[in-house]
Amino acid sequence: MKALTLFSFLFFFSLQIFSQEHEYYKLPKERKIRDGQITLPNLRTEDVYWYMGLKGGYKIQGNSFSSDLDNQLFSTNSNDLYWEANLGVNKNDVYQLELSYIRNPLKLEWGLNDKSGRPITYFFISRKLQQEAAFSFKRRILTLDKVTRKTRLNLIAGIKYPFRSQETISTYDVFLPTLPSSQGFQDTLDVQSEFSLTKPGLGGILGLEIIGRVAEVLEIGVYAKYFIEKKGSFYSDINFDSTLGPAQNSQQFLNGTSIMTGINIRWNFIHTIQYLAEKP
Repeated sequence: MKALTLFSFLFFFSLQIFSQEHEYYKLPKERKIRDGQITLPNLRTEDVYWYMGLKGGYKIQGNSFSSDLDNQLFSTNSNDLYWEANLGVNKNDVYQLELSYIRNPLKLEWGLNDKSGRPITYFFISRKLQQEAAFSFKRRILTLDKVTRKTRLNLIAGIKYPFRSQETISTYDVFLPTLPSSQGFQDTLDVQSEFSLTKPGLGGILGLEIIGRVAEVLEIGVYAKYFIEKKGSFYSDINFDSTLGPAQNSQQFLNGTSIMTGINIRWNFIHTIQYLAEKP
């Protein structure tokens, strides 16, 4: 009887020892750890990061005239600096949802070539700092770092909405009188211009982003985004009268597309790990 009891004890004790070699039967503290995650044979893990971020860079945008009035009108570019703040969630470095607050400057500037003999060029400029809200979806399309797999290329798609009202931002009424000149009689001009905003509407966002995790809580990247909205959201009415010719008028429109490029820095303030059952 004692021999049977001893044999049974040794048999079940050996089963326990051998069973501990399989990850499934080990205590959590005894299981293998990979990248801070417990490995389980029947579960898969997903990282979820909640993050806050800042983006900033250069805005590239153009403008156009309805007519340059025989080269009397010319424009400068509407490029400027901009920035945005973000709050988002990143699921397993594959899918991301992001809510953004954007400080988007709008700028128009045009000049008048005086063809009446004056060696002077006149400039008219207006600027509006526009606030916008945006919602973006990001999808990883390529993993760039094959070793740590923490640097990836994301595709960006989203919508944005500007917080503005239909209004006139600035007005000009400049009278350029005839002046004595060795070249003879010069024209007298009355130049009037208004810079105005149209009603707001939804716009689109398309872009690409390269971002990598340099620490558990810190990620740094670069991006290029294409903002799309209705042409002429910011425009200028141009009118000038002449004593030597008929009155003329034109309009300058801000283009409906712009390119935003810059640097992205974000802080992962919450990191959780989800353990999900393997798909059969």
